[in-house]
Amino acid sequence: MALKFPMKFIELVMSCVTTPRFSFMINGALNGYLHSNRGLRQGNLMSPLLFVIGLEYLSRILVKVAQQTDFKFHPRCESLKLTHLCLADDLLLFSKGDFKAIHLMLRGFIFSGLQANKWKFAIYGAGLKVEDWAQLTG
Repeated sequence: MALKFPMKFIELVMSCVTTPRFSFMINGALNGYLHSNRGLRQGNLMSPLLFVIGLEYLSRILVKVAQQTDFKFHPRCESLKLTHLCLADDLLLFSKGDFKAIHLMLRGFIFSGLQANKWKFAIYGAGLKVEDWAQLTG
Protein backbone atom coordinates (compact mmCIF):
# COMPACT_ATOMS: atom_id res chain seq x y z
CA MET A 1 0.00 0.00 0.00
CA ALA A 2 2.90 2.34 0.72
CA LEU A 3 3.97 2.06 -2.92
CA LYS A 4 0.43 3.00 -3.97
CA PHE A 5 -0.42 -0.14 -5.92
CA PRO A 6 -4.12 -0.52 -6.79
CA MET A 7 -6.09 -2.21 -4.00
CA LYS A 8 -7.26 -4.98 -6.35
CA PHE A 9 -3.63 -5.87 -7.10
CA ILE A 10 -2.74 -5.89 -3.39
CA GLU A 11 -5.72 -8.15 -2.63
CA LEU A 12 -4.73 -10.60 -5.38
CA VAL A 13 -1.12 -10.78 -4.21
CA MET A 14 -2.12 -11.17 -0.56
CA SER A 15 -4.53 -13.93 -1.52
CA CYS A 16 -1.66 -15.82 -3.15
CA VAL A 17 0.65 -15.24 -0.18
CA THR A 18 -1.77 -16.01 2.65
CA THR A 19 -3.63 -19.03 1.25
CA PRO A 20 -0.98 -21.31 -0.24
CA ARG A 21 -1.79 -24.99 -0.73
CA PHE A 22 0.39 -27.73 -2.12
CA SER A 23 -0.62 -30.91 -3.86
CA PHE A 24 1.55 -34.00 -4.27
CA MET A 25 1.75 -36.04 -7.43
CA ILE A 26 2.09 -39.75 -6.70
CA ASN A 27 2.30 -42.20 -9.59
CA GLY A 28 1.12 -39.48 -11.98
CA ALA A 29 -1.99 -38.50 -10.00
CA LEU A 30 -2.55 -35.46 -7.74
CA ASN A 31 -3.33 -36.53 -4.19
CA GLY A 32 -4.77 -34.22 -1.53
CA TYR A 33 -3.62 -30.81 -0.39
CA LEU A 34 -1.21 -29.63 2.23
CA HIS A 35 -1.68 -26.14 3.67
CA SER A 36 1.40 -24.01 4.22
CA ASN A 37 1.95 -22.24 7.53
CA ARG A 38 4.17 -19.47 6.23
CA GLY A 39 3.08 -17.87 2.98
CA LEU A 40 5.57 -17.44 0.13
CA ARG A 41 8.52 -19.77 -0.22
CA GLN A 42 11.73 -19.66 -2.20
CA GLY A 43 11.07 -21.16 -5.62
CA ASN A 44 7.57 -19.70 -5.83
CA LEU A 45 7.16 -17.80 -9.10
CA MET A 46 6.03 -14.68 -7.22
CA SER A 47 9.08 -14.60 -4.92
CA PRO A 48 11.38 -12.55 -7.20
CA LEU A 49 8.64 -9.99 -7.92
CA LEU A 50 7.76 -9.53 -4.26
CA PHE A 51 11.45 -9.42 -3.33
CA VAL A 52 12.02 -6.55 -5.79
CA ILE A 53 8.92 -4.71 -4.52
CA GLY A 54 10.12 -5.07 -0.92
CA LEU A 55 13.60 -3.79 -1.77
CA GLU A 56 12.15 -0.86 -3.72
CA TYR A 57 10.21 0.14 -0.60
CA LEU A 58 13.34 -0.24 1.55
CA SER A 59 15.34 1.85 -0.95
CA ARG A 60 12.83 4.70 -0.71
CA ILE A 61 13.00 4.57 3.09
CA LEU A 62 16.82 4.65 3.07
CA VAL A 63 16.81 7.67 0.75
CA LYS A 64 14.66 9.46 3.36
CA VAL A 65 16.99 8.28 6.16
CA ALA A 66 19.95 9.83 4.28
CA GLN A 67 18.13 13.18 4.14
CA GLN A 68 17.89 13.46 7.93
CA THR A 69 20.30 15.91 9.52
CA ASP A 70 21.68 13.36 12.01
CA PHE A 71 22.61 10.92 9.24
CA LYS A 72 26.23 10.86 8.10
CA PHE A 73 27.39 9.00 5.00
CA HIS A 74 30.36 6.66 5.03
CA PRO A 75 33.29 8.83 3.89
CA ARG A 76 33.82 6.78 0.71
CA CYS A 77 30.09 6.89 -0.16
CA GLU A 78 29.30 10.54 0.49
CA SER A 79 30.00 11.91 -3.00
CA LEU A 80 27.62 9.31 -4.50
CA LYS A 81 25.10 9.64 -1.65
CA LEU A 82 25.31 5.82 -1.45
CA THR A 83 23.46 4.23 1.47
CA HIS A 84 22.90 0.70 0.22
CA LEU A 85 23.55 -1.93 -2.44
CA CYS A 86 21.33 -4.90 -3.23
CA LEU A 87 23.06 -7.88 -4.81
CA ALA A 88 20.91 -10.98 -5.49
CA ASP A 89 19.60 -11.75 -2.01
CA ASP A 90 22.24 -9.74 -0.13
CA LEU A 91 21.83 -6.22 1.20
CA LEU A 92 24.74 -3.99 2.18
CA LEU A 93 24.02 -0.82 4.19
CA PHE A 94 26.59 1.99 4.34
CA SER A 95 26.87 4.86 6.80
CA LYS A 96 29.42 6.56 8.95
CA GLY A 97 30.28 4.38 11.92
CA ASP A 98 28.72 6.63 14.55
CA PHE A 99 25.81 5.61 16.73
CA LYS A 100 23.26 8.05 15.28
CA ALA A 101 23.86 7.13 11.63
CA ILE A 102 23.76 3.37 12.27
CA HIS A 103 20.71 3.74 14.50
CA LEU A 104 18.86 5.65 11.75
CA MET A 105 19.77 2.98 9.17
CA LEU A 106 18.56 0.16 11.41
CA ARG A 107 15.35 2.04 12.24
CA GLY A 108 14.69 2.47 8.51
CA PHE A 109 15.29 -1.23 7.93
CA ILE A 110 12.94 -2.20 10.77
CA PHE A 111 10.31 0.28 9.55
CA SER A 112 10.36 -1.38 6.12
CA GLY A 113 8.95 -4.55 7.67
CA LEU A 114 11.73 -6.67 6.21
CA GLN A 115 13.51 -9.09 8.49
CA ALA A 116 17.18 -9.99 8.43
CA ASN A 117 18.22 -13.61 8.40
CA LYS A 118 19.86 -13.95 11.83
CA TRP A 119 22.34 -16.47 10.39
CA LYS A 120 23.56 -14.00 7.74
CA PHE A 121 23.21 -10.67 9.58
CA ALA A 122 26.37 -8.83 10.67
CA ILE A 123 27.49 -5.29 11.46
CA TYR A 124 31.06 -4.32 10.66
CA GLY A 125 32.55 -1.02 11.70
CA ALA A 126 34.96 0.95 13.79
CA GLY A 127 34.64 3.78 16.25
CA LEU A 128 31.82 2.46 18.43
CA LYS A 129 32.21 1.01 21.89
CA VAL A 130 31.15 -2.59 22.45
CA GLU A 131 28.17 -1.52 24.57
CA ASP A 132 26.98 0.68 21.68
CA TRP A 133 26.98 -2.34 19.35
CA ALA A 134 24.99 -4.36 21.87
CA GLN A 135 22.47 -1.52 22.13
CA LEU A 136 22.10 -1.36 18.33
CA THR A 137 21.73 -5.10 17.73
CA GLY A 138 19.44 -5.74 20.69
